[in-house]
Amino acid sequence: MFKVTKLNPGDVYELKVGSDPEVSIQVGRGGDCGIFVGKCDARTFQGSPSFRVLVNEKDLRKYWKKVGNYELGNDLQHYAYYGDADIGSDVRYRVTLQDLDARVPIQDAEFQNLERLSVWETAHILARIAKAKKWF
Repeated sequence: MFKVTKLNPGDVYELKVGSDPEVSIQVGRGGDCGIFVGKCDARTFQGSPSFRVLVNEKDLRKYWKKVGNYELGNDLQHYAYYGDADIGSDVRYRVTLQDLDARVPIQDAEFQNLERLSVWETAHILARIAKAKKWF
């Protein structure tokens, strides 16, 4: 199995310093992470993640603590599609972590609905959760 990170599928993490709402991370099949709003326990990871991203491993070790390994839910057993684009180009691509070189050209409408292929840090994750919380 190809992995872009050294993270182990199924490993789960919670913030070293709590947050409101609680946020948990589970590593998926390809090394990307599902971000879950909820307590870091098995029930939380049975559902679908709020979103999936590549998490900066150094940042993960600094701000998160590993608390176990749980079976992957259905969503994290499969590679997610990400949007990718070359700087200065109007061509947009769909890609999976299974084969980063197998970029499929897509229309901008599909690209806008995909998570960008980029590395996220804790501050980005928490800001996105906070923004989503304001919508409710």
